[in-house]
Order: sequence, then C-alpha cells, then structure tokens
Amino acid sequence: PLLRLLQDAAPSVSEAASAALPKLRGLSANEKIEPVRAILMNSPRADDEIRASALRTIYRIAGEQETAFLLAYLTDASPLVRTAALEALRTASPENRRDADIPDLIAPLLRDDNMPVRAAAIHALTAWGMHHLPADTRAFSAETAAALTSLLLPQLNDPHPRVQYVACQQVATLIPHLPDPRAVGDAVVTRLTRLLGDDDPMVIIAAIEALTALRNDVASTQNALPALRTLLNQTTDAEVASSLQQALALFEL
Repeated sequence: PLLRLLQDAAPSVSEAASAALPKLRGLSANEKIEPVRAILMNSPRADDEIRASALRTIYRIAGEQETAFLLAYLTDASPLVRTAALEALRTASPENRRDADIPDLIAPLLRDDNMPVRAAAIHALTAWGMHHLPADTRAFSAETAAALTSLLLPQLNDPHPRVQYVACQQVATLIPHLPDPRAVGDAVVTRLTRLLGDDDPMVIIAAIEALTALRNDVASTQNALPALRTLLNQTTDAEVASSLQQALALFEL
C-alpha cells in the first residue's frame, strides 16, 4: 500500500508514504529500495512529483550508500528531481567515495534557471562544507574554504530575493569558520551593506541578520552601523524595523 501511496497525485500523500517507507520493519534496506528505484526509473517523465518523492525515499532509506546513484539526478530535466537530488547530498559525509566531486557537481546548479534549485544548491554546498569542518580547530582547510567562497559568495548577487536570502544566511554561517574571516569578510560586508538598500524586505532582513551574525568575526561590520541606523529612521516596514532594532541592540552589547 505504501508504494501505491508513494505514487499518489497528492504531494502530501506521496510525502507521507515516503516518510513511512524507511520505518518498515522486517525488510532489508535493499528490499525497500529496489521497488522505489523501479518507480523512479519507470515513471513517465511527466510525473515529476512522483519521481522526486521516490528519489527522496531512496536517500531516506539508504543515506549516502546511494550517493553515486543520486548524483546522476543532479542533471535531470525536472527541477523537482534536481532539487530532491540536492537535498539528498546534504546527508553525504566526507567518507563517501564521490565526496571530492561534489562541489564541481553542485556548481552548475547554482546558476540553474529554476529558483528553488539554486536555493537548494546553496544549502547542499553549505552542508558539504560543514561536513568538512574539523571538530578540533573549527576552521576549514584552505582548499575547502576556497571552494566554498568561490562558489557561494557570487550567490549574494542572485536576481531572486529568496536565493539572496538563503545566500546571506549560509555565507554568514560559513565565514566565521574560514582560516582568515577578514580575507573575504570585508568584501562580504560591503555587499551586505548594499543589500540594505534593496527593494525587497526579505533581502533587507537577510542582510541585517547576516551583518549581525558576523559582528564578532569581521571587524568591518562596524562600518555598516551608520547604514543600519539610517535605515531604521527611514523604513516604514515593521518587520524591517524590528530586525534593525534587534541588530543594533546586539551590536551595542
């Protein structure tokens, strides 16, 4: 019955079946995966929701053991399937045998025509980086840092506000763990300060939150204070004003 529900036209029903299948008892992982793999590979291309749900089910059951199989779907024609494949990569640890290829495989999707795919690619790349964060030093290696900054920083310039929002969040998460946060931090602060003048409140709030998150790691965030205060005096958006008030309070601690 769960396999039938996995192919249901209602996304909520299919998603519920996908979440339930990995919990079935009495079956090996392979016995659960193979029927789902058949659904993924045999469903008509038009059934993108079903194929994406099947892909999510496979990584929920097998995790990174199916990484090589899942990577092939990063180039699928359906943005829903590409997004599901990117979500799967967020669980892949550095021990999987395709680990070194992951940044290069994600890179084209950061420029995908589909906005949710670009946002998912940012999350996937951030997750890859955090999996490579040594527990002892809490600082990325020079190689990991270079891969992350070269690919993620340009996403602050994405034309869609939702992607810019995600980029602000993830860049603020990663910069404190760079070997030298100041090396790129000043340029990021400059870009975030410019985003305070964006027309979209979502982007403005993301920039405010990112500047606040970086205040203890990048000294030049202090240079953004005049712009934050000016914006507080000028904004008519209640959520932007609230975010600014919280940010300025934290800067003054």
